[in-house]
Order: sequence, then C-alpha cells, then structure tokens
Amino acid sequence: MTYNENQKIAEIVADNYNQIVLLEHFGIPLVVQEQTVKDICKKYKLSTDLFLTFARLFNNERITHSTHFDEKDIHCIILYLTNCHQYYLQEKAPKIVDAVNLIVKNNQNAGTTLLSKFVDEYIEEITEHFAYENDIVFPYITALAKGEKTGSTYSVIEYKHHHSNIDDKLVDIKNLLIKYLPFEDKDHLRRNLLASLFELEYDLKIHSHIEDVILIPLVENYEQKQIRSKS
Repeated sequence: MTYNENQKIAEIVADNYNQIVLLEHFGIPLVVQEQTVKDICKKYKLSTDLFLTFARLFNNERITHSTHFDEKDIHCIILYLTNCHQYYLQEKAPKIVDAVNLIVKNNQNAGTTLLSKFVDEYIEEITEHFAYENDIVFPYITALAKGEKTGSTYSVIEYKHHHSNIDDKLVDIKNLLIKYLPFEDKDHLRRNLLASLFELEYDLKIHSHIEDVILIPLVENYEQKQIRSKS
C-alpha cells in the first residue's frame, strides 16, 4: 500500500501492525480515531514527508537519499531515535534476557551457557552504543541545529566513521538457536526468544538505515552550510 498525507492513521496500522511501533517512536498515542497523517503530523509538529518516509521503511522499503529533509526535521529524527533506545533497552532487552534465563534454568549445559554469554555481551554492546549516541552524538546534533556553539571540534563525520550496524551480531545468536543448540523446549521458549530477536532486529535495521541514509547526510550538509556561512 502507498501511503499519503490524507491516509487515515488507523488504516496504516491495520495494514501493518508494525506501524504501531512507529507511532510509539514518534511519541504518538495509538488511539487515533479518524485522524489522517496530515492531522496527526500537524498535532505533533511533525513533517508529513518525514512520517511517510519512516512509514515506508516499516513496510520494508528502502530510501537512497534524503535531500528533501532539512534542519527543521532534525529534532523529530532525534526524538524518534531516542525513543527507539528506550524501547530497545527498557522493553526488548529485558524480555530477551528473561527468555534466555528461563532456557538456562531449564537446561543447564555448555550450549545454553554460551547463549547466555552471547546475549549478555550483546546487551552490553548496544547499551554502550546507545549511551554514546544519547550523551555525545545527539546533543551535538541538537545544538548544531539550534545554531548554538558546540564548544568542540567534534563532527558527525567522526560518528559516521565509527558507526556500526548493531543488528549484525544478532545473526550469530539467531543461528545458534536455529542451527546448533539443542535443549528441551516443552514451553516453546526457543520460539518465544527467536520472536523477540527477530522483532528487535527488524526495528534495529530501520533505526540504522535512518541514521545512515537520513540523519548523518543531513547533519553533514548542515555542517557544510555552517562552515560556508562563516567563510
């Protein structure tokens, strides 16, 4: 389905339930009545173009450029990504850890111990990654968009060079569960854990795509404008 600004939000959600998470990441409550994309975006001071672009991402589409966005969209993008971090760390990560702990409790062996180790290391990695974005990257970008002095020589190019797709290591954990790790599973713990991992991976891929294709190029262009204005 191709969405437009006159599309009712309820229809978008009914078409793809993953759009519920999109609304949450933008801080939009689910009870939307008969409101359209245009109505919701006006209410929450959000660009309809930005919302529709993100909605396409949740329909497994990909974008290759973001030249139609500008610094006015930065605040909304940062809000979205920050809410993503809360969703991953406060909702998805604890659910995954709880599922692994149940598996380990019911199956004490080297394989489940390895699974627990992989998951703990991954949660630690994404926690550090998000802390860096929340504490360093996003405040810098926000200050830049406001025209404030950042007080440092930091540039988004530094983030770009060190930015990694944090969904990659999920593949190892999923493969361990799908291909190699036998254990008694009368309560379908493997399926429940895999469902949580796939849900996290799905959202993380969108998260990384937004940063790589929309946010970083947008900030790079804005930095260049700032440089030219001072020369």
